[in-house]
Amino acid sequence: MSKLDALVRQLELYVQEELDLQKRTLEALRQQEAALFHGDLDAMRAHVERVDGQLSGCVARAARRHELLRRFGLHFGVAPATLTLTSICTRLGRDGEGLARIAAPLREATLAVSRTTRRLGALARMHARLNDDILRDVLKVQGVDAQDMDRCGALLNAEV
Repeated sequence: MSKLDALVRQLELYVQEELDLQKRTLEALRQQEAALFHGDLDAMRAHVERVDGQLSGCVARAARRHELLRRFGLHFGVAPATLTLTSICTRLGRDGEGLARIAAPLREATLAVSRTTRRLGALARMHARLNDDILRDVLKVQGVDAQDMDRCGALLNAEV
């Protein structure tokens, strides 16, 4: 096996691991979204911890990705920052076909994670505004001035 073949195989393994991680993250985010929608705080916490655990290796994965790109950059004689998975597949030609088959689902999964994260953030902000509105209405009935409420801070459920 040539050095290039070994490098391609390492990148294929990395990309497959990233695809698997994105799929697991997407599933956890969707479950987190459902828990938030239904107000299930215990499930919400569990899914947040699950996503955090899945993302805990970000620094190590980024270092691995940068090293692979550095090595491909050396091989192709280009700056690593100019390389993308698609451009590597193109440069590899037939040797990059296996990698190209993994790249498309990875793009789709990454896009789905991004969309779900944005939707989850919007849902969380909506819940926060709803809670604030309810609190504001309850305090208003108690005779608290709206300006006083704005200076009170935020209602938190924090654990230390």
